[in-house]
Formats: sequence, structure tokens, C-alpha cells
Amino acid sequence: MGFRQFTKPRSTELSGAQSATLGTAPVSIPTIQPTKSNGLNIVGLKLNITATVTQSAAANWTVGSLIKELKFARGSDVLIDINGEDQLEKLFHIYTGMPIGQTFNTGAPTYFSNPTNAGAAGQSTETETVYIPLHFVGAGLPIQIILTMNSYTTVTNGTAGSATFQVTFCYSDMAVADDRMKIVVAPTSLNASTDINISTQFSENKPIEEVWVELTADSSLTYQSFSVGQTTLYDQVDPTTLSVEEAPVPGLYHIGGFLKQLIRRGTVFPTQGATQNAPRLINNYSANQTPTFYLVLTPAGPGVPASAASSSGGGA
Repeated sequence: MGFRQFTKPRSTELSGAQSATLGTAPVSIPTIQPTKSNGLNIVGLKLNITATVTQSAAANWTVGSLIKELKFARGSDVLIDINGEDQLEKLFHIYTGMPIGQTFNTGAPTYFSNPTNAGAAGQSTETETVYIPLHFVGAGLPIQIILTMNSYTTVTNGTAGSATFQVTFCYSDMAVADDRMKIVVAPTSLNASTDINISTQFSENKPIEEVWVELTADSSLTYQSFSVGQTTLYDQVDPTTLSVEEAPVPGLYHIGGFLKQLIRRGTVFPTQGATQNAPRLINNYSANQTPTFYLVLTPAGPGVPASAASSSGGGA
């Protein structure tokens, strides 16, 4: 897949603002979906999440700490399901190659902003803003974006709160396919100093474009190997080499402990009864780890042109 540039949209749509009162248990904000695509495809989103929290005493907080789940679905088909701020930040990095808070000069926008509020006693408001170049086909059932917020008690000294969610949809007539990602936390701790075929941990039988592994630190990985049958394609690659391969040009960045694996694009890892010709993705850890795996799935079909395409529109 590789990192994406932000595409100049042919048109945009600002959704209505959906709000919810935070309680002592998680609460879902009413679903947001596009209504004005006019047959064009989605090539990017701007997510605005605003939270207002009342605190009995001063304590720092961020909107991100209140995010429990962010889900992108098409009917009953869940395309991406993110749990918590950390996974949202990793999703952003996978598609852009940037860390949160990144700007390239003092006049540039911040593509992912999750500011810390000083949280004085009383009521305070903060907004998290995320620009992310996700792609979704405009035809068929509309994409649904479902945000669930944690309890206000997630914030230190929180006594009440509310949240508002709003999305800007960016449309283009360029051909796209639905982005799909599966995020899996290893069910148990994986042993150190052992060659572990990590594909057995995520049990995904769809073709995979990219595998990212979230660990405690880069140094938690001793090496990665990838083989198909008896042929080794990547032999004991160390984490420094992985980080260089991930971001080989200026303007791209590596996040410590978040390592893109070297595999063959479109690999299908068998979940049961591996044969002698099966692919194997090996991780060897320097200390026991409970990794989180981010699997970028290969689109099910070719990119879909927008039905309302014209020769004058499109991305830049």
C-alpha cells in the first residue's frame, strides 16, 4: 500500500454535529454517514471530536483519553474497528507515515491534533482534529462512522461531560477501493528468545498488504524473518533496518516500538494445517511481549471509479 499523499477533493461535505452526554459508562454518539457524495468516492476525512468535561479539581486531560472505539462500517460489514486513542494514532501513521502533531513549517496545519487541557477546576473544552486519507467507495450502502466515548470518570476528577462529533468528507472521481484493516491483540504473552510464527496469532485468511507490530520498544524485537516454503525472503532483519525500510525518504517518520514487517504484498497466511509451501512471518523478541498486530487487508476487488466521474475533476 505505502504511505498516501492527501488528495485534492473535487467536493466536500460537512456532516451534521452529533452529540452525547457522557455518563458513568461508555456512550455511543449517533452514527455519521455521507449524504452528498453525488456518486463520488471518499478520498479523505477530517474528524473533529470535541469534549467538555467538568472537574472537581485541576488535572490534565485530552479528548483522546475519552475515545473508546471508532468504527467504520458498511452495513453489517465492519471495515475498520479502532479501540482507543493509541490505535487511532497508529492507524494515522500507517496511512500517512507521520506521527501525531506533525507539521512541516510554522504556517502548516497540524494533521493530527490532540492537545492537552490544563483542566482547571470547573468546566473546560478541548477538540481533537484528525485529517486522514482513508478511501471508501461512494456507491452502495453508505459508510457509517460510529464513535463511542468513555465515561467522564476516565478524566481525573471528572464529574460530568459531553462530546460532539463532526466529520468532513472529501470526495473525488479517482478510482478507489474500500480500506480494510484488522487489529488484533495477542491473546497471551509471547516468549522471548524464541522464533514465533506470529501469523498464528492473528488467524487472518484474507490477503494481507502490510503487517505492523506494536511492541514496548524497537529493542523489544531481536529480528524478523519471512519465508515462503523453503525460500527465505527476509532473513533475520533487525529493528533498525525495519525502521529505515519503513521511512526511507525525508518527511516520513518512525514511531518507536511500532514496526512495519517485511512481507510479500497480498500474502495469505493459513490459519490451520500449514503446508510446506506456506508463508511464515517470524518474530524473535528480546523480552516477553504481548504485541498488537495491525493488518492492512488487500482490497477485495479493483479500484472503483466514481459513477459521476468527469474529465475535469479529481485529485491533485
